[in-house]
This record gives sequence, C-alpha cells and structure tokens, in this order.
Amino acid sequence: MADSFGRYATMMKPSVASTSPRRSIMLGLLAMSILLVAQTVPAAQAETGIQQVQQLIRTFRAAHDTNAIAEAISLADQLSARRSSRVRALWQEIIRALDAEIVPEFDSAGLPSLNVAPPPESGLPAGVAPDSIADPAMRAAYKQALAENALRLQRYQYQRQLHEQMERAKAGLKNLPVTGSL
Repeated sequence: MADSFGRYATMMKPSVASTSPRRSIMLGLLAMSILLVAQTVPAAQAETGIQQVQQLIRTFRAAHDTNAIAEAISLADQLSARRSSRVRALWQEIIRALDAEIVPEFDSAGLPSLNVAPPPESGLPAGVAPDSIADPAMRAAYKQALAENALRLQRYQYQRQLHEQMERAKAGLKNLPVTGSL
C-alpha cells in the first residue's frame, strides 16, 4: 500500500521539465489576464473615488458644508494608497478650498459668550429670556446682543472645523507617497 501511494505521489508531482511550452504560454497568458483584470477594477474604483472627491469639494465650496470637505478628506485618504499624481492634485485642491474659507486672523481663544447679559439697568441675570425685559429699547438692545453672539458662535464653530479639516488635509498630503500614476 505504501509503495502504491509513493508511485501515485510521484506521478502527480508536477515537473517543470514535463510542462509543455504551449501549456507554459497559456499559464503565462492566464496569469497576465488575471493581473490586468485585478488592476483594471481598482483603477475604475479609483476614478470613481476621484470624481466623488471632486463633487464633495464643489459641494463644500457652494454650501460651506464642512461635512462634505471632511468626507472628501476621508475618501482622498483612501485613494492615497494608489500613489497617483491625480490623488496629489486632489489633496492640493482640498487644501486650496479650505484655505479660501479660513480667516487668517481667526483666534481660537476668542470664544463667544456662553450667556449674554441683558443691559445692567434691567437688573436681570445673564441668559434671561428677552421677553422678561419690560422696557422695549432695552429688550431690542438685548435681542441684538443675543443675535450678535449667536453669529459669533456660528463663525467660531465654522472656522474651528475648517482648521481641524486643514490639519487632516495637510497630514494626508504629507503622508502621500511621492511616486506613481493612476
């Protein structure tokens, strides 16, 4: 039994010398086809990803949507493994889009007020509802101060998000491999 197993194993063991030239060519062509298909699918996916990032950048520019630019950065980060000059251009476009929105003199320490105080003459504490103020002129001034603080808060949050996304984008560009093409 052991002898017949040994003969069977010897017969089934592939031998380089016994492979015909035609079979070698066919196996080579098959391997090249598989590699070509394997490279084509990711290339098509990369092209779709590039188009998605470009659309997200356009959305950010049109609507000032920081979620769109954050998603663009995440997608560009995934595409970075492709080592593509087009991906490098995407990172640069993301940075330009962010740079156009960032206010250079933004001070992250300049926080808006948590509670706005009504006019001192009202005798009321900070954060009180405007309708609590009987005098119409003081109430109008207090409403104006509340609106200004709300706008300051909105601007602060937007600039803070832009700075956070800029840090992510700069890191993504810095970590991008230097060579390659799509």
